[in-house]
Amino acid sequence: MKMSGILRFGSIIMLSLCLLLSGRILSQETKNGFVTEKSGDFTHQGRYVDGVKEGAWLTYYPTGLLSKHEPYSAGKLDGIVISISNRGAITGMETYSKGKLDGVSKSFARNGDISWEKNFHEGKLDGRSRIYYSDNKIQEDAFYRHGLRDSINNWYSTSGVLIAAYHYKTGKLDGLSTFFYDSGKIKKEIHYTADAEEGPFIEYYEDGPVHFKGQYSLGKKDGKWLEYDLLGKVINTIRYKDGEEVK
Repeated sequence: MKMSGILRFGSIIMLSLCLLLSGRILSQETKNGFVTEKSGDFTHQGRYVDGVKEGAWLTYYPTGLLSKHEPYSAGKLDGIVISISNRGAITGMETYSKGKLDGVSKSFARNGDISWEKNFHEGKLDGRSRIYYSDNKIQEDAFYRHGLRDSINNWYSTSGVLIAAYHYKTGKLDGLSTFFYDSGKIKKEIHYTADAEEGPFIEYYEDGPVHFKGQYSLGKKDGKWLEYDLLGKVINTIRYKDGEEVK
């Protein structure tokens, strides 16, 4: 009796192990074919091949309207991803290659106006990038390289007038930056090196003549700073050292 009881107990243990292992195998079964999946209130439909997403995947709002179109290749986004508002308007278009943003991407307001357009390469901003006001006028016209601002970056007022032109190098202000009055005339010129003011500074009256002139060193005012009247006459002189006024 004892031996038969032990055998029965052993059989139960073996059966339990077999069921546990079979459950694990089933839970790890590779997905294949067309499926419908839920994520919160959203429904996703698409195809798996050997456990990874392949081809077009569609996401739907609870109302049944299309929310997003995503193209996959070997489990990674590859192609143009289109995002759609719950009112049916396209709100975004992003270009992917092998799972990373690569190419032109755009964002749109609900009324269809463009909000921004940016270029990417291997997941980083690379190339021209533009941000727009709500009336489609350009707010910022920039250039990136390897994810960092580079070269000239222009900013515009709501009326379309250039108000600032910054020069960047590997993400930092470097070189001459120029600021403008709403009239389009130059307001001031500042030189930068690695994000710090360095070298000559000039500020102008809107009518054109120089108003202030001085020098920066390591981001601080240095040496003699002059103030001029509209006729070009020096009306004030201040000396600085390490950004502090020398009395």
